[in-house]
Amino acid sequence: MDDKGRALSLLHRLDDSLHHILLDEFQDTNFNQWDLMRHLVDDFLSGDAGDGTRKSVFVVGDVKQSIYGFRAAEPALFGQVERQLRHMGGLTLSLPTNFRSLRAVVDSVGCVFNQPPLAGHYTPEQRESARQEVFRTQPRGQARALPLFEELPADERSADQLAASAAARLIQGLVQGGALVHGMENGVPTTRPLNYGDVRVLCRTRTHIATYEKVFRRFGIPLTPAGRGMLAASREVQDILALLRWLAYPADEVALCTVLRSPIFRLSEARLQEMLAARGLRRRTAEGRYLPPRNLWDTLRSDQDPVTDLLRGWRARVGQEDAHALLRRIFQEGFVLERYEAALGAQARQNLLRLFDLSLAPEVAATPTIRQLVDAIERAARRGTEEEADTPASGEEGRVLFMTIHGAKGLQAPVVLLADAASLPRRRDDVLRTNQEPDSPLLFMADKSAIEGYDLKFGPELPEHPIRQAGARAAAQADAESANLLYVAMTRAEERLYLLGGSKTPNRIEGSMLQQVRDAAQAEGCPFLELEDPPEVSRPPLPPEAPEPASSAAGPTAATVTMPAWWRVPTMGQRYRLEAPSETGGQSLATPTAGGDESRARAMERGTRVHLLLQLAAQGGQAILGDSDAHREAAAVFTAHDEVFRPEARGGRGLCEAPVILRRLGRRAGELETRVTGSIDRLVVWPDRVDIIDYKTNRTGGDAGRLPELCRHYQPQLRAYREAVAPLFPGRAIRTWLLFTDPELPGGQGRLEEVVTE
Repeated sequence: MDDKGRALSLLHRLDDSLHHILLDEFQDTNFNQWDLMRHLVDDFLSGDAGDGTRKSVFVVGDVKQSIYGFRAAEPALFGQVERQLRHMGGLTLSLPTNFRSLRAVVDSVGCVFNQPPLAGHYTPEQRESARQEVFRTQPRGQARALPLFEELPADERSADQLAASAAARLIQGLVQGGALVHGMENGVPTTRPLNYGDVRVLCRTRTHIATYEKVFRRFGIPLTPAGRGMLAASREVQDILALLRWLAYPADEVALCTVLRSPIFRLSEARLQEMLAARGLRRRTAEGRYLPPRNLWDTLRSDQDPVTDLLRGWRARVGQEDAHALLRRIFQEGFVLERYEAALGAQARQNLLRLFDLSLAPEVAATPTIRQLVDAIERAARRGTEEEADTPASGEEGRVLFMTIHGAKGLQAPVVLLADAASLPRRRDDVLRTNQEPDSPLLFMADKSAIEGYDLKFGPELPEHPIRQAGARAAAQADAESANLLYVAMTRAEERLYLLGGSKTPNRIEGSMLQQVRDAAQAEGCPFLELEDPPEVSRPPLPPEAPEPASSAAGPTAATVTMPAWWRVPTMGQRYRLEAPSETGGQSLATPTAGGDESRARAMERGTRVHLLLQLAAQGGQAILGDSDAHREAAAVFTAHDEVFRPEARGGRGLCEAPVILRRLGRRAGELETRVTGSIDRLVVWPDRVDIIDYKTNRTGGDAGRLPELCRHYQPQLRAYREAVAPLFPGRAIRTWLLFTDPELPGGQGRLEEVVTE
């Protein structure tokens, strides 16, 4: 539209065909979109329609609902265009009455957004517009911001899982407890029982949706998973892709386990462990060496079982049928669509049908193998294309619908539950505008690795620096959009609104939606916004009363497999204890304490420097020059001890910072294995022996009277090194040494002292 000739030509063709323009959701318009419309609107309003009809432009929107900053939405445009149209004689109309929600919801929204901290993101006019009159005055409705759910020492569930259990118990209690939905028909108030289809569970991001969906399923609550995600990321498509990968490559045991645990076969975890044990994990040769276990499929296919019969039949068709025909066979013989719809809802069925359609896509049709189909779906996932299929509206009256707040924009429901209200918004923007103009220069954020080696003198630490100001503006815009996101979520509710969330760091949720709502409510004392748990919720949230339903699909029989006594299902319990060599025991060493913590810190820093300088000197073959005390100390020691730092001249080989791992089994039943990990300062390998040298920079090394005490103190550490090194050099003597670097020693060149560890 910036080309004047083309713009005039387009405007001329449109002039006679348009009489009215309606721009809806204008608060989400960006500069590029407005550039396309600006010329049309200006010309449109410059005259009438030619037949005496007056042309009109309607711009509809609410700045408080601008939530598409990631699409470069510019809510400030709304005010600019409003002023422009008003200057041309236009009118500004508002809707002061809320026809959607009951009083508890409407008044809670008005209260929260007129109190700090949320009020600071809006102008007085915008704050006032959040207070609305209520059309549906009866009944009162309900709005609650529940207290934060925190992790409990005696409960293995995470804070998010506790919040999800409370949410599931709440929704289940409302439906089973006879809660009502109120409406109006022909001017007469009506009521009906609340069902699961009246509930929307909203989340800021997809991060926590899977946790809530899993818990809701365990409670037996029917649900429709969050849609509009990536097709390849959905569980049902992942399961089918795993099946196709296994059909193409039967040695892929991970893919086969995924298929067996999927809704197609519903194999239990315990049964799967039995199958894994049956592979023969303890088979040995005549010499006693362990043999690799048999392939899982080789173990299963000898069974006469409906599951293995299905898999064997599908495997036989690979190479005989194209991907589309094989998928049709799998879907029909395995009742795949029906099983996934029962387990995951209608969205799963639609996604699988979408996958079925993709098997006829041009990029697959050329070479229609299952491997080609898998590759096509995975490429689409990497490109970010192929969204989940749309779910038909019919047939979902009885399922809780999970959605992101962005996906719920423009929708409404009798019950809305904001599930991850305790999560914090993301703060980082990779691209910043230096000002608010459309042609603003852009700043691209870089991490430390991107600017390493550059001497940047611009000093962004100054408050008035343009870069800091741009960052502050971006942060303020992000905070305002986060407030808008909360406004959109709260205004989706018709009758009941709940906010809840969990956090493992309860003292770090400032800025979360839950904390902001509770702070605002406590500041004014909103009478309609309740801050306690509803009757349906208990603390700690109870787990589901019944376990997951048993498998309805036949699985391989357990009669042919006996679980060995030594086999146990793997757990996350502690398997061993880690120690550093310096922690393996030994007598305590009294050290001078003059100077306190500061003196000890300086001594540790000096010791670290001397260690590093000795390492660099040994690796480079010459002392590292420098004027510091540490440089002089390291150079003197390096020069004096050729057998340690220059063994090559005598037929030896030296290593610096040699890593060691020592495994010590527990001496008593039930005692944990200990693993000692560390590094040897200097390891020198000779044809007939191995020397282990540990540097000691402490100032007690110059006291000859304390030498026995020092050796006893460091003996366990050197013994651990010796135990770790000895198996690597059978037949060679292992000697352990302490190299004291104290310049106060006679000669000022350190002292090498052997410590007996046998």
